[in-house]
Amino acid sequence: MPLTLTLTHRPRLRHHQETREPWQVLHAEATDLERQLATLWLSVLLDFRGALDAATLAQALSHGALPTEHALWSAWHGVTQEQTRLPLQSLLQASAGRIQEALTPGLQQLLEAPGLRFDVPTPDMTPFIERYVGQELVGVTDTTRAQVRQIVRQAVESGRTHRQAATALREVVGLTPRQTAAVDALRQRLTDEGRSEAYMTSQVELAADRGIRLRAQQIARTESMSVANAAQQQLNEQAQEGGWLPADQKRQWLVTPDQRLCQYCAPIPGMNPGGVALDEPFQTPEGPTMLPPLHPNCRCTITLVMD
Repeated sequence: MPLTLTLTHRPRLRHHQETREPWQVLHAEATDLERQLATLWLSVLLDFRGALDAATLAQALSHGALPTEHALWSAWHGVTQEQTRLPLQSLLQASAGRIQEALTPGLQQLLEAPGLRFDVPTPDMTPFIERYVGQELVGVTDTTRAQVRQIVRQAVESGRTHRQAATALREVVGLTPRQTAAVDALRQRLTDEGRSEAYMTSQVELAADRGIRLRAQQIARTESMSVANAAQQQLNEQAQEGGWLPADQKRQWLVTPDQRLCQYCAPIPGMNPGGVALDEPFQTPEGPTMLPPLHPNCRCTITLVMD
């Protein structure tokens, strides 16, 4: 279905809003971006499902895993090229600009000396955005391919007909392998309970729809925080290159200290006592990491360490 996204530009923050902490600015902007990204990705994933024909899939399945992957890859490639890349770039670029605009007054205030006003130029996020979008589309594609392999393997093991396997594949396409396994387990449970085919189909479709929405939301949350943190990082690097931040400037990993704080992010500040340089990775339980997010749905940010 055609997707229309409206990009809005909000005026510069008022003085009382400029006093917000950087992490508050990032979270607010990331939340706004997340809503738009969730709409985009949900449309993409649903259109991907809609572009698949059960008869075509059954034909591909009859020839094995590779032809099936090719059929799905062709449909996915068409959807992502036609309606994902450019809107995604536009959304991320606009949001990065707003984040840097919102953070600049606070950074300037932090760097001010008596009688002197620093003018930190806004860095160009275009190269990062283009590279990030390309990597993100590859990542989503790899997840989709893993899902296809899982379904084809299950179809062979369970003795399903090609038509049955094609129907099952179309129902859950766009989900992660883990979500796919959960939907398949639901179908098996309903089969064991002796439920009618119509009832099973309706319940599986409901579960798959919920999964699609959850996956779109997860992608959106991760993307929004990735871009928010990258925008802040580039603004800090720009200030350092201009001589407004010292060459040995440190930054610290900042967690959100509430009941949702996870076991992976909680120890990171303690693993990096005193912070790390702007071009130095943080030590984390998952290995060296330049910027949050560390994992899907991560809400961590970074902050400058000021003496």
